Amino acid sequence: MKFPQATFAWHRAFGTIATMLALSLPCAPAMAQNFPNKPVRLVVANGAGSITDIAARLMSPAMGRALGQAVVVEAMPGASGLIASEYVAKQPGDGYTLLYGSNNLVLLPVFVKDLKLDPVRDLPPVTIVTELISLISSSAQAPWKDFNEMIAYLKANPGKVNYASTGLNGATTMNLEVLKSKAGLSVVNIPYKGGSPDVLRALSTNEAQFSTGLVESHGVAEKGATNRFRVLAAVSSKRLPSLPDVPSTSELGYPELVINYFSIHSPAGVPKTTIDSLYAAIANALQQQEVKDGHSKAFLHIVGSNPEVSGKRMADEVAYYAAVAKKAGIKPE
Repeated sequence: MKFPQATFAWHRAFGTIATMLALSLPCAPAMAQNFPNKPVRLVVANGAGSITDIAARLMSPAMGRALGQAVVVEAMPGASGLIASEYVAKQPGDGYTLLYGSNNLVLLPVFVKDLKLDPVRDLPPVTIVTELISLISSSAQAPWKDFNEMIAYLKANPGKVNYASTGLNGATTMNLEVLKSKAGLSVVNIPYKGGSPDVLRALSTNEAQFSTGLVESHGVAEKGATNRFRVLAAVSSKRLPSLPDVPSTSELGYPELVINYFSIHSPAGVPKTTIDSLYAAIANALQQQEVKDGHSKAFLHIVGSNPEVSGKRMADEVAYYAAVAKKAGIKPE
């Protein structure tokens, strides 16, 4: 029996397609297992030379060694991390572009009107890498000696004291609003774009009288600094080994204050096997002695929580700070 030539052509084509499909089936898992096969980009949500950038570069070489591919750090500053966050959220969910950000991400819904991303959904965390403890500090010329004296003075002198923040839509402003709301304070918020170094200068010259925006890594714990400013409290759940005489804000009755941290996020949709590979590489990097020493010198306290724990903390904080902002009357702009 003879078949038309077209029928043989169709059978040959079908056979070729079937063969290609069969050959392609084992490849999909193999491709996921072979991650990464090119460099990974780590987009930093602050400028080059910032503490966020420094923190990312402390870890990236060891992370790259663990992955077997280079981890390239790229600074993308602007809008308190919003520019970098929106950029990474739009990247393919393949694990090759990550965000190295901070807890400013969970504060974006509080401060940004018509926010185009959902921090938890669109930028799920791979890990919370480290905590960076900020300090409630004041000018040495301020008329108080400790935290409780400062609160009493602020209550008695509404609108007469300047507060130095690192921007109008970040952790320092949120912490000021928490203090104002809980203690019934009225102070003048002065934002400094240069971050902690500018805040340090403002306190040293008494241009501003207090702040929650200084961090340990800017010489606050150095000897001899008391002639320029005073450290009144650490925004932390417990006292710091580096500052054992300084009370934590939790023990002073202010556990609501924002504890700063650095975190790594992926776009949505990255396969779990890829996330597991990334987290394993980060965890390995954080165990390397040179990485631990580098973080210690920068007063960065290693956390390294897994994606599930990090995601829950992030989701809880988004909800919590939304409630704090509502109570304080903060509205997104």
